[in-house]
Amino acid sequence: RGVTLVELMIAMVISLLVLLGVATVYSSSKRSYKVQEEMARLQENARYAFASMAGDITEAGFAGCNPKLQNLLNTNQGALFDFMAGIDGWEYTATSTAPGQSYTITSLANTGSTSDWTSYDWGNGAGTDLAAELDGNVLRGNDVLVIKKNILRDDIGLQQTPITAAAIPTGNATGIPQCSIVVVTDCQRGVVFQKGNNASASSLTRATGACSPGNSNPSNPWPFEITDQFRAMEAKSYAYYVGPGASGEPALFRADYGAGSIVIEELVEGVENMQVLYGEDLTPTDTDYRPTRYVTADNITHPDNVMSVRVSLLVRTPQELNRPQASRTLRLLGVDAATGVDVTTMNDRRVRKVFTSTFFLRNKGLYRERP
Repeated sequence: RGVTLVELMIAMVISLLVLLGVATVYSSSKRSYKVQEEMARLQENARYAFASMAGDITEAGFAGCNPKLQNLLNTNQGALFDFMAGIDGWEYTATSTAPGQSYTITSLANTGSTSDWTSYDWGNGAGTDLAAELDGNVLRGNDVLVIKKNILRDDIGLQQTPITAAAIPTGNATGIPQCSIVVVTDCQRGVVFQKGNNASASSLTRATGACSPGNSNPSNPWPFEITDQFRAMEAKSYAYYVGPGASGEPALFRADYGAGSIVIEELVEGVENMQVLYGEDLTPTDTDYRPTRYVTADNITHPDNVMSVRVSLLVRTPQELNRPQASRTLRLLGVDAATGVDVTTMNDRRVRKVFTSTFFLRNKGLYRERP
């Protein structure tokens, strides 16, 4: 016999229930996959951010076998050009983001002004504003980490140079562009200066005005006689900071200073906030090279005392997820209100996590002479 209307309706209801169950499972699986995909990207972004910084941080302050350098650059140029300090930076001080304080993110497009940041100027004991080269790039509420290191140039052979000579002969083209920062050193003495001639020149001269930050009294004699036992190195200065990315997302950037200009590279998107502390050894003569305390950039006693750096990143998922919209407060750097910085996010549906890592400087203990 045929199927009755009641049986047909029952079959249809059962089929609809099965389809509803399948659709529910599919929708749930899709949401779960989306969450897992976004979380995987979040963690990968954080991993890549730390990996990008790690090499530069651990090599900060490298000066070959020479522990003492004399700075011939113009003084009072701030953290970006203070090559006497292997690592330092700027602390956001317009609204304190030091441990024990809190900060609320209200915009991801507001880069503030240079006076919103402060570093410690080792020369005159006064705080210096954010470098003009970074003006308009750094998002409010973020710290800026600055790393200086030197790259050995074994292909450049220096020749005997009297103290009064204007140039250090090299015998061949240096390949170092004009306005680059150069270190010339042996295992006892060394100088830092800005190069005045071009890459094809077979000598190293001091810039006299066309380059920034320039040299202090470039016509003065060299501090000592340079011999063929000296080696040349290119000095590099890197600034890590959080700024508005090309896609509209906040991102971690690296500014590479060289040849008198800055090349800015966007490293990874989704980094919303960065806080930095510097591990300072207040008893450097005990040779244990262990930080006594962690302080902000504007409270470091002396750059030679910095043994490590602690970086905390607030990273968010690239896309909003199907979750309640809300602002959230997360703690960077510390484990409690006294040691951490509480950052309140904007009101959205993104997932955020805090990642913190401490890096130790390989070249610690290089006590440099000040000019």
